[in-house]
Amino acid sequence: MSLNPTLQAAIVSAIVALITTILGSLFSTSLKSFYDNRSLSYKLKKEYSYEQKKKLRELIGSYQGRVLEAATELHYRLLNLYENEEKGWLANESYYHKSTMYRFLRVLTIVRMFENEAIYIDSQIGNRKDIEFLMFLKALHWICTDVRLFDGVPYNSKYDHFYSDHLRSMCDRFVDDGKVITLEEFDTRLKDFTSLSEFFNGMNRLEDRLRWDRIVVLHLMLIAFINTIGYDFQKCGSGKIVEVIQKVRHFEILENIPEVIKALVKQKETQNVIRLTVKFLKKNAIPRNSNTSL
Repeated sequence: MSLNPTLQAAIVSAIVALITTILGSLFSTSLKSFYDNRSLSYKLKKEYSYEQKKKLRELIGSYQGRVLEAATELHYRLLNLYENEEKGWLANESYYHKSTMYRFLRVLTIVRMFENEAIYIDSQIGNRKDIEFLMFLKALHWICTDVRLFDGVPYNSKYDHFYSDHLRSMCDRFVDDGKVITLEEFDTRLKDFTSLSEFFNGMNRLEDRLRWDRIVVLHLMLIAFINTIGYDFQKCGSGKIVEVIQKVRHFEILENIPEVIKALVKQKETQNVIRLTVKFLKKNAIPRNSNTSL
């Protein structure tokens, strides 16, 4: 039996309307679910980012002053060393020898303590200043350990640098109950820091070794760090930076300084050290691959 055309049209229209309603409802539900999931994911990411930034900022805040204080004390000791190293004050187990070691290892130990806590924090979401702080700390460790600082210079890789794991181990022994040990405590534990004592024992600018230059490059990084986060009275002007640059003994190492620092921290104060180093090289017409020392 054939249906009236009007009735057929009504039935088709009803079916189409029903299907449209069902599909619309399904699509609307799926779309709402999709946007809800996206919204939840975005919200969770924002919350994670906020919490990680907060933790990193709080951790940096708790360490920044300590690193600055230790870096400043080592900075002043090195300035003093430049004036007195020919007097032999770094003789083994003299007060000057022990206190210089202490100031050096105090800086690296605080860096080590920070890194131990920061390992559980996502540093990739920090702001520019936070990342600069992290990179400065990595730079201090790198300069003490990496043999690439001496590229272009005849060098026995067994000497005049610290192995990374050995340095970390020394830093761990420099801590007691979560605090850096005192100079007096350090004095009673010198046998635990034999390699550190040997590194500094008798170090001087005229010796046929490269440890002096490593310490001077470390000093330049300390200055860049202090000039970045320190108080005005702690900061060094360009004249003082050039004086420190001139303490580097081997020209090849002086040429490595810009590349070493630039690869670690790219910001205002390290760029200033680079600029002054390059200017010094050009002014003194220092040839590349020269074996002549300053």
